[in-house]
Amino acid sequence: MILRPVDKKGLLVWVLLGGGLYALFHYVTSIDAILNMILSASLAAFLVMMIDKVQAIQGGRRLSERSLYLIAFFGGSLGVVIGVYLLHHKNRKLNFKIIIFMLVFIQMVLAYLLRENLLSNIYI
Repeated sequence: MILRPVDKKGLLVWVLLGGGLYALFHYVTSIDAILNMILSASLAAFLVMMIDKVQAIQGGRRLSERSLYLIAFFGGSLGVVIGVYLLHHKNRKLNFKIIIFMLVFIQMVLAYLLRENLLSNIYI
């Protein structure tokens, strides 16, 4: 999969924001590590969606849906969903919303299983 330079920059911004927010939440709060990862990745995804929305309004370089799918796949799906509804960004694209909601559901199930240590007995 080849990404355009603007997509690589968007993913880098998401990773840096997510890492910074994770560190901030880790040192400021006492929340669980899995919840911390979900919150920081989702907040960073929302901020990337906000940047992409501003770029859309101003006619600038935009992130592809592929990069937004990658962000959602790697943990930022709740932030992308919130961005769709609060920012009205990509809200007319039904396929985009279906895929994002499927990712949210899968990630919620995985987070629950990890939290309850139900995946520790599975050998792959």
